[in-house]
Amino acid sequence: GIYAEGDLTIVLEGSSTVKGVQDPNGETQSIRVEGNLTIQGGGSLTAQGAETSSGSSYGIFVFGSFTQQSGSVTASGGTSKNYDSEGLYVSDGTVTVEGGTLTATGGNVGSSYGSYGISTNGTVTVNDAIVTATGGTGNNSYGLHIRSSSSSVTISGSSSLTARSGTATNRAGGIYFENPFGSTRSVTVGNGSTLLTNSVIRQDINVDQYPLAPTGNGSWLIYGQSNQPSAVGGNYTLKENITIPSGAVVTIPAGSTLTIPEDKTLT
Repeated sequence: GIYAEGDLTIVLEGSSTVKGVQDPNGETQSIRVEGNLTIQGGGSLTAQGAETSSGSSYGIFVFGSFTQQSGSVTASGGTSKNYDSEGLYVSDGTVTVEGGTLTATGGNVGSSYGSYGISTNGTVTVNDAIVTATGGTGNNSYGLHIRSSSSSVTISGSSSLTARSGTATNRAGGIYFENPFGSTRSVTVGNGSTLLTNSVIRQDINVDQYPLAPTGNGSWLIYGQSNQPSAVGGNYTLKENITIPSGAVVTIPAGSTLTIPEDKTLT
């Protein structure tokens, strides 16, 4: 739909929709930038990858870094029978959302492939913004997937990050660090910020998976993963109805609180 052979800035005015079509290799990308992508302006953008059976489907594909300064962006991968589906894929740079709203969703894929809300090989920074990353159904499903030797997710200001995996037959994670040769992995939730996710996982060189506890003065709820050292952090208040899966254990450590308002349900 939109293709750039270098850096690109998109200024959002009003409401815009970009849809992908299959290229000669069978892949589909509604927006492909072979450099850095910056999004500005106060409008809205929907980037939808097409359904494909012969390649991967991407809402937004960026070789460099992705920076959103304002506006509302919805990036969705389409259904792919034989390959991956990714809402936002950032190959060689960072993901920075410093204003506005970003919603990234992976489509449903075949039983041997992966669905990613956001996938990146760099760090993720959310500052004074709202980000939602959701994986679809597949062999692997990730809300936020990070491959990097020095992986970090930082949430600051008045921000919220929601990251959920979908149904997977193999590996899944709301936030998933796949950097077996790296030594640094962290999730930091700053004062005034919130994190909601069904799991935070790091994978080691043996493909073993371990829970990773967030740090910081903000608040979080990790509701679908057992053996999590701190499933509730700070003073978290439910903003939506939540179901804890059968068999999962949610730990509320001393000094933290979980508040369920009268109009919300914890099942």
